[in-house]
Amino acid sequence: MLIRLLPWQAALREPHADALSLRRSGYIAEADLIDTTLARAFFALSGEITEDWGWVRALRVLLDTSTPTALDAIADPTCTVACVRLTAALALPALTTLLAPEQLREVINAAIASGAPTYNAGDPRGCGIIYWATALTIVDAPATRGFAGQARALRPLRQAVDDALPPFGSDPQAVDDFAWRMRHALDAALEAVG
Repeated sequence: MLIRLLPWQAALREPHADALSLRRSGYIAEADLIDTTLARAFFALSGEITEDWGWVRALRVLLDTSTPTALDAIADPTCTVACVRLTAALALPALTTLLAPEQLREVINAAIASGAPTYNAGDPRGCGIIYWATALTIVDAPATRGFAGQARALRPLRQAVDDALPPFGSDPQAVDDFAWRMRHALDAALEAVG
């Protein structure tokens, strides 16, 4: 059974957008209830996917809000862990397996093409989330065969995804630093594969 990422993201997009609208209007608890319920429901559904692809692994990590991740440090009272996790799930690239350096470059360049304008529009949190979700998907993607520079490329991505961060939520400088930390990890991975 071939399961695609796009329908999952489409099913999450509208209710999460509604929750974001509620957040902007000050209804944080209500928005969090929507996002938490979505994450739990979709996590349960993800158990029915039999494929062991990179985006499936990443989706399960993001939707399992009972297990902490380094990304959770970027949450704040207006953008809770469930909100951050669903935002990341919507940014996952549809990477199934990691086969070649060209594929790695394509996925990272697509993330930068989305993250850089997000950052430039004044949303470093959103930019960092896009980059983190991409790094998570890449390091979680099964590699059916190795390629030159693969281990060097995965090292900064794995470190960026795994390293614990202090909670920095609303600190604008810390959020900006997070976005740049993630961008540097993506750039290092690109450099490793030439």
